[in-house]
Amino acid sequence: MADKVALDALPGLLDGLATEESLSSLYPQLTGRPLHGDVEGLANQVEQRKIDTDEVDGRFAEFVDSDVLFAGGLIQRDRLPAYVDDVREYATRNAFPATGVRDIIYVTLDTNEIYRWSGTTYVALASPELLTIATKEETLPLTEQKKAVAPQPLGDVFAMLGFEQTAPGEWELDGGYDPGGIKEVTFFGEVSAADLITGSALATLCGLTTGTNIAANSSAGWLKMGDPVDNKIKYLAKRPFRHSNSWTQLNAAGLIYGKEVTIKGKKFIVRAMTAGVGSVSVVDMNAEWDRLWYAVCTGRHPDYTGPIVANYTLSQLAFVGSSGTAVEASQVWAPESGGGTNRVTRGRPLTLRNLVGQGQVNIQLGWRPMLVEV
Repeated sequence: MADKVALDALPGLLDGLATEESLSSLYPQLTGRPLHGDVEGLANQVEQRKIDTDEVDGRFAEFVDSDVLFAGGLIQRDRLPAYVDDVREYATRNAFPATGVRDIIYVTLDTNEIYRWSGTTYVALASPELLTIATKEETLPLTEQKKAVAPQPLGDVFAMLGFEQTAPGEWELDGGYDPGGIKEVTFFGEVSAADLITGSALATLCGLTTGTNIAANSSAGWLKMGDPVDNKIKYLAKRPFRHSNSWTQLNAAGLIYGKEVTIKGKKFIVRAMTAGVGSVSVVDMNAEWDRLWYAVCTGRHPDYTGPIVANYTLSQLAFVGSSGTAVEASQVWAPESGGGTNRVTRGRPLTLRNLVGQGQVNIQLGWRPMLVEV
């Protein structure tokens, strides 16, 4: 783009307009854009010496004051390239364009949630309360600072605000999400397998060789959630990863009660979700299964009264609607004992608690792990 020239210098430039020069070259110098409309016709007249420079001054000023390019002395937003306005605000998440642009921050005005475009989908960066900026006098939402930080690349924006990148697509402020802790079940959005880990890669990392990999589910990704009970960030496998695993096999690999692993430089505990005990008719909010899955799935127990933070269908999460339906890994193992050598399973359907012998192997029994940030 040519160097910008102040508008108050326009008369002097026009006074010095030589015969071989024209407004066709002057206007791009002023704006970095080609001529069009009335101004282009004006340029032709100047070249033909049919009007004097005073008239050029006046008519160019009219164009500047018009809404064609400028409004209120400012260049209109839709005339700017994307990198000048890296924060876009929309009334709701559903109002986002079908296809986004990388390095643009998308903000929902109804919830103040912040997203980026991954190339295939919108990924939530964090909830509003995680993105606040401490100032000397007050705490301001990140979105209120967008004019100051918009021209910076996304990673630089967060670094400039004091956030530390702890994993792809994730930033933490002062070593934690919220000094007051996680106050209620929170859904931060989906995390792709590419940004975290696939099911097959996790099995290899954990040394799990028994059972059968469900290839179609391996790249299904994860649901990132905040659990207020233990103030932990947890990643729930969106679909089960293996079938034909017994409780005994998973326990031998350390995957029932917990095994520490490192994924992309970050430590996690891989383990089974707690499932509760007792009657299927009871909602047990002490169990991670009821507390987290019921908050995000439409197949939740009718007596559940906790927060609803998403509404995935049973089929989206590979849960079946009937206890009589035989599907790969439709039941997953939990840590709780059902007496003797029996163990609790969950998932067929979502609300069912079942008791199965810990050594039993069949296609319906499998591995659906949870990752807990250390």
